[in-house]
Amino acid sequence: MHSGSIIPRLRQRRSVLADEPDPSCDALVDQEAGERPDQTGFRLLIAGEEAFLARASLIARSQRTLDLQYYLFRADTSGALLSNSILQAADRGVRVRLLVDGWPLVFRRSETALLNSHPNVEMRLFNPVYDYSTGPLRKLGGLLAGSVRANRRMHNKVFIADGKIVVVGGRNVGDRYFGMKGDFEFRDIDVICAGVLVKDICASFDAYWNSPVSRTLSSIGIRNRSAAEFARFRNRLAGLRKQQRIADYEARMSKSALASALSSGKLDLCWSLARLIVDPPDKVSQLVPSQLSPLEQLVELAHSVSRELLLVSPYFVPGERGMSVLAILRSRGVRVVLITNSLASTDIPLVHAGYSRYRRRLLEIGVEIYETRRFFNAGMRQKKLLWFSHASLHAKAYVVDRLQVVIGSLNLDPRSMFLNTEIGVLVSNVLFAGEVARYVEELASADCSYRLAMEGESRNMVWEADYDNGKPTRYLREPEAGLWRRLVVYLASWLPIEDQL
Repeated sequence: MHSGSIIPRLRQRRSVLADEPDPSCDALVDQEAGERPDQTGFRLLIAGEEAFLARASLIARSQRTLDLQYYLFRADTSGALLSNSILQAADRGVRVRLLVDGWPLVFRRSETALLNSHPNVEMRLFNPVYDYSTGPLRKLGGLLAGSVRANRRMHNKVFIADGKIVVVGGRNVGDRYFGMKGDFEFRDIDVICAGVLVKDICASFDAYWNSPVSRTLSSIGIRNRSAAEFARFRNRLAGLRKQQRIADYEARMSKSALASALSSGKLDLCWSLARLIVDPPDKVSQLVPSQLSPLEQLVELAHSVSRELLLVSPYFVPGERGMSVLAILRSRGVRVVLITNSLASTDIPLVHAGYSRYRRRLLEIGVEIYETRRFFNAGMRQKKLLWFSHASLHAKAYVVDRLQVVIGSLNLDPRSMFLNTEIGVLVSNVLFAGEVARYVEELASADCSYRLAMEGESRNMVWEADYDNGKPTRYLREPEAGLWRRLVVYLASWLPIEDQL
């Protein structure tokens, strides 16, 4: 049996976040990939603990390269733990490239930039808005002068280890995405990928890394810190491991199915034909995209549906074109199920204002709508789908006839279509699509979501849910949402901002 750092604590009596490197990424996938040269292997990552474990394990196993591309890489506990592992990999000689979106409200010169001080780590910002060495007025001037370009962001989430194994999906790097923040969690979904599609994902990363709008930190006025500050940074990262809550989190990871698979030296992937759908990096500088966007490709795929279309999109603003596509599907008898955030659970109420304009029309054409609840019942904890009391949907998944599935970063909204760059994988496999469909059904359950309906002659909209006592409960207005949120959405619904949502 392989020894390694990301393995069950009880079987190996070692820490999940141990310092020693594991056997290589190659050993996890080479044999299976060699037997299926034209296919890609996939493994679904739903629980936050498994999503973090996948990344930490691959960092520990990496021997040559690590390439990370994220909209958001926070300097909180999960970001610090992964940063510590990244530095350990760099100490072993692994070359690390970290590409993060350069929107200033996201980046904020976080501690993550200190990684750039290691000789084997290079960090770049995609489409930064201004030079960080300038004063506040010049920063504001740069932001206003480039407002059109500044509004176009890199939304991709990609993690590549040794050019062999990829994690792609909806998660950024941050405590809320991995279940490390005890009172809040994003419900999200990723996939581990290995096989032929990895080459295309690596090529996409290289295109973004080498794009003219990807800038080195020094070129925008962010200098490396002193050796003493870098040493203090490393000591702070190493010290996190001593916290009890990290030990508790490790214990949860060690009991996961992924930990068991890693301890046996294989990932138990589901192999199938697949296709990468990704925007080119120059989308941020072009008024008209040079190729079909991932969302356009998803629309084309929707036209091929014959029986059922399952849509999971936390930010859903279909527009008139999207409504037309859904109306055509419903006229053909296709079952359409939509799962999105409720007003109470969404982290961006402005997007909910755009979505709420279409709700009644969606119900009228027969779309089944489920809005995820801010709080959920204890039953979901027992099923190990969710762990925390306050949750917001962040997953993006689309299932066609339970035969094909798309997972990635793309929402069903104008921003994904026209402004942001996105990435996703299209997997053609009945077993894998069925697994994602079961996840969708869990989200649609009364433990997780309200079902929307219209009743009576007046066709009033109602939200239906079951609570712990099993009695059906119905609401005539946005449940769990306070007056302030409802007022913001009402006022925003009158603003002409739909193309920015």
